[in-house]
Amino acid sequence: MTVLINLISDEVIPNALAIKKIKPKHLVNLYTGDNYHEKMNYLNKFQKKLVGESEVTSILVKHNEPADIRQKIGQIAGNLQKDIVINVTGGTKLMAFGAFQAGIELDLPVMYIDPEEGKYKQLAGKRQNWASHALEKLSIDNFFILSGTRVRSDDTGVYQEYQKQLSQVAHWARHNPTAWLELIGYLEAAFRNYRNKQDFMNTNNLTEFQVPLVMNHPNQQTKMKYHFPQQAFFMLRQLGLLDQLKIAGREVYFRFPGAEVKNVLCRKGFVLEFLVYELCRHNQHVDEVRAGIEVDWPGEQQVNNEIDVLVLTGHKLWLISCKMGKFNKDHMAELSTNARLLGGIKTGKILVAPANSWNDQLLERAELMGIKYVYLEELEKLHQIIKI
Repeated sequence: MTVLINLISDEVIPNALAIKKIKPKHLVNLYTGDNYHEKMNYLNKFQKKLVGESEVTSILVKHNEPADIRQKIGQIAGNLQKDIVINVTGGTKLMAFGAFQAGIELDLPVMYIDPEEGKYKQLAGKRQNWASHALEKLSIDNFFILSGTRVRSDDTGVYQEYQKQLSQVAHWARHNPTAWLELIGYLEAAFRNYRNKQDFMNTNNLTEFQVPLVMNHPNQQTKMKYHFPQQAFFMLRQLGLLDQLKIAGREVYFRFPGAEVKNVLCRKGFVLEFLVYELCRHNQHVDEVRAGIEVDWPGEQQVNNEIDVLVLTGHKLWLISCKMGKFNKDHMAELSTNARLLGGIKTGKILVAPANSWNDQLLERAELMGIKYVYLEELEKLHQIIKI
């Protein structure tokens, strides 16, 4: 039975990569304070999902005393008398130094996760069969487990089921932005009209509506009217994104094939989100892509809980934020925070928006925050970023 010793820090991905490679039946976490209990809990859940029932031991150590680390590892080796691997990638530099010294003194295999070369490296001990192997791949679900994040909703299944139909709508909308906004405006007015008429507080689960062909703006001080966009509705019907469409007198009746389809189509940001999803889906470097995700962050994190697109390339996670119009530094801060919460400081960050939405200050801020940017008009350049 193999025992894996991990040094716990804020960055748990190196610990998870070691667990996935070694698949230990006994996991030993060396940690320096109570603030790491939550991180260890996430790692333990990941360990259990990967290996099944196994033994987990957590040992408190002094973060600034390498001798304490050496002593604790020596006690572990003496008590267990089993195959032991020490992963020195996590923890502070002094913790890693103490663990490395213990490995040399006890002739134990010492592992280092090299994200730059994408390999497991062995620094000491009898050579192991994992030395110089490529890093194991994690899944997006693994990142959710390791960050303690709960997925509330995910549009990826709808994108996959209606891929061809939604692709036609997205490309039509990209080249006909005015017609798209007219469609969205009419649908939003229809939902408000229905909710007010039927006294429903929420229309998320409703799929069929009967509303006037012409509707007033909800703000009575605005004289704007929403007219039935016949051509766009006929397109949706032809594509099967509406399974019923009838015009009778001054009203129209329409029905979506499901609430999920309706909720996707009625988001203004759907077009760019889907175009990015589709582009990433056909990228040879991408192992997994998810889109339209709402999450509950762990604890009391007061940040935006929507993730537009998630992309996984090997062991590298990317968060992509899609903005169809103007945005500000707060949106960039949300992207940065979401990336850190989900995947740690190594998570890639990309913001896609029209060229006229950017200015020199935002471009400079993006560079300072490590955010890659792509203009909507040059969307294909996204390939050059996510292959890195």
